[in-house]
Amino acid sequence: MILHSFHSEISYFPSSNKAELLAVISALIVLPSNSEVTIYTDSNNIITGYYDIIDRNNFIISPRKFFKIRTNNIYWSILREIIVTNNLTLDFIKVKGHSDDQFNNYINEFITHTDELSNLVFKPNNLINLDYIPQWNNIIIECNLRQFLKKKSKVQHWEKILNLNRNGKYRHPHVNVDWHYIFLMLNRDIEDKVESTYFTSIFSSKRKKQSVNLLTEEIPTVEKRKYLAHKIFDNWKCSFCEQHDETFNHVWMCESRADEMNTIICEVKEFFEETCNSLLVEAKKDPIIDNGLINKITFWIVLIVKRKLPL
Repeated sequence: MILHSFHSEISYFPSSNKAELLAVISALIVLPSNSEVTIYTDSNNIITGYYDIIDRNNFIISPRKFFKIRTNNIYWSILREIIVTNNLTLDFIKVKGHSDDQFNNYINEFITHTDELSNLVFKPNNLINLDYIPQWNNIIIECNLRQFLKKKSKVQHWEKILNLNRNGKYRHPHVNVDWHYIFLMLNRDIEDKVESTYFTSIFSSKRKKQSVNLLTEEIPTVEKRKYLAHKIFDNWKCSFCEQHDETFNHVWMCESRADEMNTIICEVKEFFEETCNSLLVEAKKDPIIDNGLINKITFWIVLIVKRKLPL
C-alpha cells in the first residue's frame, strides 16, 4: 500500500544514479528515529555504492575519501548523516529491471509525469562530516574533487590556446577538430625512450615542441624571419624555387620539392596500411586495408589537388 508520494525534478548534473540516490534520501529523511527500512530498487549502482562507500567503512568516512567518490559525493555524505543521526537500519533488495514488478512498474509510470515547478534541493551547509563544501560558480562540485580541478585546469589551458590569434582558424563553426585526440598525440609517450611519465625525456620534449609548432604554423619560414629581421630577409624568397614567398603552406606545396613530398606521402600511406592491417590481425580480423581504400581518404586528395601531384 502506498500512503504518500510526490515527484520532483533535480538540478545540475542529472543522471539516473543521482535520481535514484535522491529518491533514497527523500524516503529516509521522513522516517522517525531508530527505524528499520528495506528499500527495493532496480538500481544496482545504488546498492553497490551504499555497501562499498558507507556500510563497508562502518559509517566512518573522512572528508578526503568522500571527495574521492567519482560522482554524487555530497549526496552520499547526506545519506550517511541521515542514517547516523537518526540511527536508521537500512537494507536493500535488488529488483530485476523490466521484470513486471507491480511497484517497480508503478514508479516507472509515476516518474514520467514530472512537475517542472517542483525542484528537489538539499542544502549541505551543516553537514557534520564536511566542514567545507567545494563550489564552482556557486554550483556544488559533486564529482571527484581532484579530477574536477585537473579537468578545469586543462580546459582553461585549452581555452587560452584556442583564443590565440594564430589559432583563429580553429574557431570557425565549420572547422571540426577532435581536440581530445590532438592532445593525445601531443602528449604521446615515446616507446623505449621514456620509462615513466614522471621522468622528462629531451627527445619527447623536442618532438612535442615540433608538433606544437606545426599545429600553430610557427615553423621558422622566411616570412616568419621577416618579422624578426625585416632588413635582412626583406627580399628573400623560397630557397628551393626562388620565386614565391616561403609561407607555412608553401613549405609543403612548393613545386621544386614535389618529388620529396610525394615520397613522404607514399611512405605515410605504406605506414598507415601496415599499421591498420597489423591491428586488424591482432583483433583476429581480415587485413582488408589496401592502397585503394587509403587513397579514398580526402586528406590525400586535398594535397594532390593543391600540389598537382600524381597518385
